[in-house]
Amino acid sequence: MNPGQQRFHDFLMSMVQPGNEAAAQAILAQNFAQQDAGGFAPANLDSAVAQLKPLVKPEAVAELQNAADRMKQMATHGPGDHPHGDHPFGDHDHGEHMMHRDDPSAGTPPAAA
Repeated sequence: MNPGQQRFHDFLMSMVQPGNEAAAQAILAQNFAQQDAGGFAPANLDSAVAQLKPLVKPEAVAELQNAADRMKQMATHGPGDHPHGDHPFGDHDHGEHMMHRDDPSAGTPPAAA
């Protein structure tokens, strides 16, 4: 599981209703495998969310949908091409991106002095 997948896993599992953890894990594992194989498209996210909604706490359904919508939006325009704060997991420094279109070295940790 890559770091982004781990963050989404942890985010989602915090919203799952007790007793639904195994089902949610199975859905995530399937979708992460598709993503790793390169066969996961933003449209697949809609299917996964539809499967996950009955498994999360009722008060978390809107938060899950909002996160999925933001992830689909980010997938269509790339990681460095969005307003700061437009992330499914909250605000962060832009230096945490893997790559920026205008600065490919952004996200690379500074060299030790």
